[in-house]
Amino acid sequence: AFEYISPYIIESVTIDPNNSYAKVGDSVTITVTEAQRIGGLTSTPAIINGKQISLVDQGDGTYVGIYTVAEGDNDSTNVEARNIRLLGVNGVSSLAYSSDSELNIDAHTPSISSVTLTPDSGWLKTGDSVFITVTAENNETGLIPSNAIINEKPISLSDQGNGTYTGVYIVQTTDAQGVNLLAANIYLADVAGNVTGYTSSPRSSLKVDTYAPTISSATINPNAGTISVGDSVAITVTAGDNESGLIVSDARINGKFVSLTSQGDGTYTGKYFVEASDEEGINIEASGIILTDAAGNVSEPSSSTGSTLRVEIPQVLVIASVTISPNSGYLKIGDQVNITVTAKDNVTGLTPSDASINGKA
Repeated sequence: AFEYISPYIIESVTIDPNNSYAKVGDSVTITVTEAQRIGGLTSTPAIINGKQISLVDQGDGTYVGIYTVAEGDNDSTNVEARNIRLLGVNGVSSLAYSSDSELNIDAHTPSISSVTLTPDSGWLKTGDSVFITVTAENNETGLIPSNAIINEKPISLSDQGNGTYTGVYIVQTTDAQGVNLLAANIYLADVAGNVTGYTSSPRSSLKVDTYAPTISSATINPNAGTISVGDSVAITVTAGDNESGLIVSDARINGKFVSLTSQGDGTYTGKYFVEASDEEGINIEASGIILTDAAGNVSEPSSSTGSTLRVEIPQVLVIASVTISPNSGYLKIGDQVNITVTAKDNVTGLTPSDASINGKA
């Protein structure tokens, strides 16, 4: 029997690269080499990863084509170039293909379905945290997240193994006083190097305030002399930079707590009214005053100073008892009745009034 032997022999078929990963946009070069370096032949298309790739005569016995990975192509492992023949006027070569490839194709770029912040409203002070959650489309796991940028700080994100990638921003004292924070410049990459577009969270209503308010002065008026029941003392607290809108604590003065209220101009005022039940005091001051801003930052406690003000409470005299002896039976002319008045706490040195008994003083 006659055995056909083609004059054309394919010596080798190679692909480059032939290991690692090829991602969307990467190219794989297919090179077919004719054993005798015969040029001018026609090559059938190579089949690689389910695609037909034309091979072009290089004029030196090699025939080259390029497969460029496109979005949506097959995801494959150990891909090879197959079904290749060389044709000429004198015949057709045998089928040839590449071999020993360890090239993997990843033709699907990941995408991000959402980026969220928790919380996403209110105030943040030093030590507060914001949780950043990035969710991959179809909850794809095993991706490599970029850092997130929030309030000018890079925050590492980590794979939670369920298609989410999370990180925590913890506010530091020196951070920017940002408003309407968002997490930005976030992308996800797969092991092949396919990268999502940059994504950000929606702009939040979060605001950062790491500066505690200060108290520039606390005064009382009057701050000298003597006051007594019914008198009042005005307390005035002035915030640093006349900051308004702060929350002011009560002031403590002469053992009493006095409410302070904002005047809308950076001052916070209240009045202490002396009552009969109050303690007597000397050099009294308003103390224990703090200011708190909307973020929860708290000033150092402050007090008034330099007072020589004295509180004197007039002594209230109380008669503990009044008795007569005898207090029963009959009295005749010449009999005597003794009247005894006892002061509360047995206070001595008092001047009694006359007593009136049976119409006589």
